[in-house]
Amino acid sequence: MDDLRKLALTIFFKNRLINAGTLLTVSGLVASALGYLFQILVGRFFLPSEFALFTAAVGLSVFLGSFFGALGMLITRRVAALKIQFADGLPHTYFWRVHSYVAIGCIALAGVTTFFVPYAQEILRTKSAVLIWLIFIYVVMTMFYSVNYAIFQGLQKFYSMAVISTASVLLKVVLSIGLIYFGYGVIGAITGMVVALVIMTLFGFWRLAQNLLVIQQLSKPVLPSIEFTPFVAVYLSGIAIAALTQLDTVLVNWYFSGEIAGEYAAIAVLGKAVLYLPGGLALAMFPMVAEDHAKAIDSKKMLFQAVFATFILSILVIIIFIIAGKPLLGVLYGSRYSEASALLPLYGLAMTPLALVILAEHYLIAKGKVLFAWLFFILVPFELLALHYFHSNLRSVILIIGIFSLALVSLGLFFMLTTLRDQK
Repeated sequence: MDDLRKLALTIFFKNRLINAGTLLTVSGLVASALGYLFQILVGRFFLPSEFALFTAAVGLSVFLGSFFGALGMLITRRVAALKIQFADGLPHTYFWRVHSYVAIGCIALAGVTTFFVPYAQEILRTKSAVLIWLIFIYVVMTMFYSVNYAIFQGLQKFYSMAVISTASVLLKVVLSIGLIYFGYGVIGAITGMVVALVIMTLFGFWRLAQNLLVIQQLSKPVLPSIEFTPFVAVYLSGIAIAALTQLDTVLVNWYFSGEIAGEYAAIAVLGKAVLYLPGGLALAMFPMVAEDHAKAIDSKKMLFQAVFATFILSILVIIIFIIAGKPLLGVLYGSRYSEASALLPLYGLAMTPLALVILAEHYLIAKGKVLFAWLFFILVPFELLALHYFHSNLRSVILIIGIFSLALVSLGLFFMLTTLRDQK
């Protein structure tokens, strides 16, 4: 028995995916706990209608930030390849060139935002143009933050990733709640988020600058060589994933009253734990699979380990929702939200297939495959249309999300089995 225990411990501590995944999962749990504390405090300070507006604004911000998501994955893949070529650091030419591309994109985004401000106000049901411009600044900083994070991920600097992700949430809690406490409302909450992101982006920039190599020319381009069609597929799938995980709160805020939208915001915040808790595994797996793929090493075992761990974590979260959903909502948000507790396990169940699909999609993209990307892109518009026409109540909204998540994982499994037969 002792020999088996020693063998299990040896396997655990020598498995780089499990080790890195555990680190990022633990840091993710800390960040998630702080994030939930943030959402709970905001929910307690705000009326349900204010909380619904805040949640919709955050959801819109995250969705808009997803327009850069595919480039982040490509940066991670490129840096993973550079890591093999330059073991001692990152070429400074690459670092500065990537940031200059993002800066140009942000300038273009400013012009687009000017045109869409009135439409964004209508979508969020707010008269505040300041709120829309704060969302713009948040999206801009998200782009630079994502570049830094993608480079850390490609270099497999998992401790830096853990520190930055945790510290950014902690700063957000302190700054946003402080501004809310002094009476700045939703504007104050978003401002605190923006300032926290600026600070952590500058910190990440400084940390990466310490590891730059003075190399004037690169033997390969800034981003990996890709065909236009696969890139478009990955790019659009990143937007589709964000639509699936963030736009539900925006749509509910639009379709329902402030009270009902506030209840949905509360269960969505807790229910998305099914997506966020296993997120560390996906973050750790992606650069490892990309590096193994570049070395022609079989990485299927990593996928199976990550899928199994994600499934177990998801089931545990749903069980907690079933047993303690009502008291959990009551204690965290107050009695005005506890009536929605019956929908919490259903929401968690709807998110479970999506968590598995996102994990599998990261695996395939790390290997340069885009099957899931097209799948997301094809099915998401139908889900949004279904939500538009059949949103009779909150239960119907969650059922629609669950049905489409199940369709994604069923079709995705078929494509995965077909693809993995011939791929390492």
